[in-house]
Amino acid sequence: MNFKMDEKILPVGNKVMMTDRELLELAAEAAKNAGMDIEFDNDCGKAFDRQAHEWNPLTNDGDALRLAVKLGIEVLPDREISEVQTAFCIRRNGRLIGLNTFEKFATDEIAATRRAVVRAAAEIGKSIL
Repeated sequence: MNFKMDEKILPVGNKVMMTDRELLELAAEAAKNAGMDIEFDNDCGKAFDRQAHEWNPLTNDGDALRLAVKLGIEVLPDREISEVQTAFCIRRNGRLIGLNTFEKFATDEIAATRRAVVRAAAEIGKSIL
């Protein structure tokens, strides 16, 4: 796949911040579009799989890993600068665009990795709505 990484999705400082609920809702949309059996329940603000188990890749390592794999999200942790980067593609106006997200961490690189994956999935979800 040939594409140029021509956009960066930056954290809070550049006004891209979403609530956890918004992140999960958009990530669930992306997951569903990728063939995962996930539904977001607006009434309770949570997502569930077909067996009615709560699906939350912000808190569950397995959910985050499955989401990254299904959506083709590359995860690049960098311990030297305490940051997790993701790389992924979306289609916009018929063009394939490469994007990145960045998530800083102090001590919990696993939580930062899950959040980076969900932020990337939310961007994918926004692109398909």
